[in-house]
Amino acid sequence: DAAIVAAKQSAAEMLYPSRPLRFVVLDTAVALTTWGKSESPNSDAAVKRLFAYLQGLCEKHDVTIGLIGHSNKGKHEELSDGVAGSTAWVNSPRQAFIHMHDKRAPNTCVVCTVKSTLTGDFAASYSTRPIHTLATRQDGMDSVLCTVDLMPIEWGYQQARALVEA
Repeated sequence: DAAIVAAKQSAAEMLYPSRPLRFVVLDTAVALTTWGKSESPNSDAAVKRLFAYLQGLCEKHDVTIGLIGHSNKGKHEELSDGVAGSTAWVNSPRQAFIHMHDKRAPNTCVVCTVKSTLTGDFAASYSTRPIHTLATRQDGMDSVLCTVDLMPIEWGYQQARALVEA
C-alpha cells in the first residue's frame, strides 16, 4: 500500500504534464510476499487471500497489478501446469499468461494465455530489441531498455497451441 502511494507521488512529480500511475508490476510476487505460519505459494487458500488483498489495493488506488512468477521446468500437457505454485496462481486472477523462450530466434519469446477469461485463447511470438543503454559493464551484459516487436497473434486454442509447440 505504502509503495503504491510513493510510486504515485513519484510518477506525478516526474512527468510534465503529470500522468497517473496505472500499472504496478510485482516481480516476483512469491519473493515479495511474507507468508504466514503454515502458508506458502503452494497453498490455494494463502494465494487466494493474497489476490483478495491485491484486488483491494487495485480498487483503492485505481491501478492494475501485474504479477510475475516462475514456471515449472519440463513439458506439460496443459500450459497452466507450467505455472509454479498452487493452482490459485492461474485460477484466481482475471487473466493469466505464460511466457516461454522461443528457441527458433535469439531474444524471442512466445506469450500464451493459460487463463483466457477476458480475451479468449491466444498466443503470439515477440522479440525484444535494445533501444537505450542504461549502464555499460565490462564484466557482463549491459543494462538496456528494450522495445518489443510483436508478431501476428494466433487466436483460438488450436492455433495458439500450434505456435507454442513450434
